[in-house]
Amino acid sequence: NTIKPFIPNYGNTISYYFIDDVFLYEVDSTSGISEEEAMAGNAVLAPNPASDQVRLDFPMIMKQDYLLEVYGLPGNTIFSQPLQGGRNSYSFSVTSLPEGLYLYRIYCGKRVVKVGKLVVQR
Repeated sequence: NTIKPFIPNYGNTISYYFIDDVFLYEVDSTSGISEEEAMAGNAVLAPNPASDQVRLDFPMIMKQDYLLEVYGLPGNTIFSQPLQGGRNSYSFSVTSLPEGLYLYRIYCGKRVVKVGKLVVQR
């Protein structure tokens, strides 16, 4: 990945830049990615490691519907949870999951907006 300097574009596109502690996101109005979808990439799943409950916090109230899918390391889907818009925080129980490492994806439609790992430890 390359980091591009901010250069204002006075053409017919508008670019937005979002910076968090690890990534620089560029959202171009012609790419089809909304500002909300870009911000969804900053969602935090905590506590991690988790023992019984986890909470998914988005940086803003999400207007669109999302989907959280949790996968085992072989790639099998462990559970899938729709996330209805209008909220910025969602809680889930992980008590039925054995200890271990899991991967998760957050989707908006068919687009993946966040990928992360979840550790279940008791």
